[in-house]
Amino acid sequence: MSERPNLLPIDHERATLVARVWSEDQAGPCLARVEPDGTLTDLTALYPTSNLLFEQTAPATAVRSASGVPLGLLNDYAEAGQLLSPVDLQSLKAAGVTFSDSMIERTIENAAAGKKENAKQIATALRAQIVDLVGDDMSSVAPGSAEALRIISLFKDQGVDTAYLQVGLGPLAEIFTKAPPGSSVGSHQTAGYSTLSDWVNPEPEIVLVLNSRGEIVGATLGNDINDRGTEGQSPLLLGEAKDTTGSTVLGPVIRLFDEHFTLADIETAEIHLAVSNSADGFEKTYVNDMGKISRSPQSLAEQLFHNHGYPDGAVLFLGTMVIPTDDRDTAGAGFTHKPDDLVTISSPRLGTLVSTMQPADSLSPWSFGTTALMRNLAQRGLWPS
Repeated sequence: MSERPNLLPIDHERATLVARVWSEDQAGPCLARVEPDGTLTDLTALYPTSNLLFEQTAPATAVRSASGVPLGLLNDYAEAGQLLSPVDLQSLKAAGVTFSDSMIERTIENAAAGKKENAKQIATALRAQIVDLVGDDMSSVAPGSAEALRIISLFKDQGVDTAYLQVGLGPLAEIFTKAPPGSSVGSHQTAGYSTLSDWVNPEPEIVLVLNSRGEIVGATLGNDINDRGTEGQSPLLLGEAKDTTGSTVLGPVIRLFDEHFTLADIETAEIHLAVSNSADGFEKTYVNDMGKISRSPQSLAEQLFHNHGYPDGAVLFLGTMVIPTDDRDTAGAGFTHKPDDLVTISSPRLGTLVSTMQPADSLSPWSFGTTALMRNLAQRGLWPS
């Protein structure tokens, strides 16, 4: 039996897991079942794209009962940089300001006009003001409730009035398009960060996987890499801040819901983030506690599908309470990414997602889009030409 890759969930032997890899032998992407020993079984002949699998009535049962040919070890694909994002045609969506901590940080960004050097002083004053107004923990305040609306009014009376207060405490969450379908990158691949500002950070999150009926069929880990400086200039610059080459990271695998893993496990999960770089000796760890999210994952999924259909399904980043603020170079300068940062995001029931960071404008442009995928599958006899 082969050694278990350390990127798999701690209880991988009983988990229903799927991955996507680039197979040189198959000359294209393959959807695979991850076996208990870390080997892969190719399911592409049955399900050429991952969204077709998730359309099944019971995706976990479909995966367990499917037959296919061996593809090799998941770990080998990861080490070769051929472990792809586990989704393909799905819309890539994200929910923002779903934790009180992130609402505060976004308000600070806005008050600092996107300038990292202004943030420390503003942050100290604003946090003290928040504690005076509402205490040091707003995680129990239900968005849209009378208490939430009272807090918004208190902030406005003190001259703090931003869009982030409304989406953090109002009835509707911020849900945005993170990136085009097919553009996400997988574990052990190079990820990209914006160079529009010098205030860029990782965002470790759990990501829901939904089919076209809006059903949550499973989850994976994600890094919603963000340019705080650009978004801080104006919320209307969210697209520029969020969507750059390699800035949407998903994986390493999708864990499907079954008798061993449900939405309740997501609601209580912890997501661990580690950032390190041998060049400057930076090394920090953080924890995103899903128990402190202000909106339930189910309500966010329902809001996503309320006014729009997603015929190829969707994934939804759930947000994070982790926004690194540690000084990296000089006192008061805060955190920003540097080339070769190693970012590791892990959660016991979902595995470990690893990325090496580089400036987005140094990466090769994304080129394998939907047209290229359909042509590739057709050439392999897996899709009508």
